[in-house]
Amino acid sequence: MSDVADFDHWLARIRPCIGPVVLERLRMDITPVELAARLCQVPGFAYLDGGDGALGEPMSVLAWRPRWTLQGWGKALRLRDHRDDRALDWEDDPLRVLDALSQRCTRAQPLYAHGAIGCVAFEALHDATHGRSPEGAVNVEGMDLPDLHLSFYESFLVFCHATRVWRLYITPLGDGLDSRRIVPEVDAEIAAALQREGTWPVVGGRGHWTCALPYASFLERVRAISDRLAEGEAEQIQFAVPFGVDLAGEPFAFYRALRRGVGGRYGAYLRVGDAHILCASPASLLRRCGKSLALMPFDDLRPRANDLRADEARDLAVWQCEREAGLLTGRVEEARRAMAQLCAPGTVQVASSRRLVKVACQSFIEAELSGKVTTRTGAGTILGAAFPSGAGCGLPREAALGIIAAEEGYRRHFYAGAVGWLGFNGDLAMNTALNLGVVQGQRLRFHADVTVRADTDEEEAYRECLARAVAWRIALGDM
Repeated sequence: MSDVADFDHWLARIRPCIGPVVLERLRMDITPVELAARLCQVPGFAYLDGGDGALGEPMSVLAWRPRWTLQGWGKALRLRDHRDDRALDWEDDPLRVLDALSQRCTRAQPLYAHGAIGCVAFEALHDATHGRSPEGAVNVEGMDLPDLHLSFYESFLVFCHATRVWRLYITPLGDGLDSRRIVPEVDAEIAAALQREGTWPVVGGRGHWTCALPYASFLERVRAISDRLAEGEAEQIQFAVPFGVDLAGEPFAFYRALRRGVGGRYGAYLRVGDAHILCASPASLLRRCGKSLALMPFDDLRPRANDLRADEARDLAVWQCEREAGLLTGRVEEARRAMAQLCAPGTVQVASSRRLVKVACQSFIEAELSGKVTTRTGAGTILGAAFPSGAGCGLPREAALGIIAAEEGYRRHFYAGAVGWLGFNGDLAMNTALNLGVVQGQRLRFHADVTVRADTDEEEAYRECLARAVAWRIALGDM
């Protein structure tokens, strides 16, 4: 099978195969991150950590029985059936496919009871916004990743941090499946995981840390971007630079160290083939539950120190800074235009125009907009309107994307793309994939960005970029 008609035929079979959802309340005296450490070596494993409310409620989600996996390279798509070990290849618009997949079920379901977990690359979302992929961007050496990766799971294990209750949701996907057969299989897998030793190996970097851009090239590109901004093309750009280091230790141990060191509301650990995707995003961005859609633009990510007075003084300075307030206002206006494309007329509201958020090692300012969408609005349409977020590219968004495509020179892959969950009924929780690293083999690759404006000093920008990379070195204990 190799065309759109075959995919549409497969898609038509999904509706009668979804559910019923089976809910079990489990009694387990273990934290989500401890259980994830015992399951992380299972192929297809996914872990979303929203203990600070980044998933809509304080929840953590674990999944490890993918029924299907959808991957894409541009418009070349592949759907793999893990049970039958078959694959369907065809060409299509990936966001159209996400629209179709997110409209398979119209009834309300508990959050994270069914659906897919995965990530969408920055370039795929750039393509949706601009109608073309960034020209001239090359792969970071050794990076071999799809533009789209979504795994559809038959079981979701959800931990509610408020009630400290575990729930197991079973959703049989496919013909002739019986949930009564799946439940004992999943229970046995969880019991086996609980018997494993929950060790935390020492993790660290070994060898030299490398930067894809030499010092002189960095200065030259920042200078070129500043010149374009001085001509009025945009207000600011988030210029991202790839780094790499050999990793000593288990990828999940480093993910845990990254979450502690970088902080943030949201964490994600995904197995994508032989790659481990690690993300510690500071803020949530996009949520849909039923007809309610929330979009939360944010700006001015700053590291927090261990000095309470210094942090309070810095937070006050950011809050009173007219320039930062103006940038957030610009992001709110862009978000309002995006929401207007998605929501029914008269339903878009600014729930919060500006608020200061403090999480672990970072603080930032954010706003929140809400609106009502129709059931016909699919996940692909929503992602195309909301991503890439301004926090990952700059302001105004479309102008910033054009400058990034011309000046960065390297593909970002999943960095500054979208990562999270989407349901078959259109519900979703997607976040900007900042503080994201990829481990393949024993090599860790990540991006550090820096804000560039018309008056930016390129030497200062270089020092700031290195300072952001140092946060990864601290997490590795390699200082």
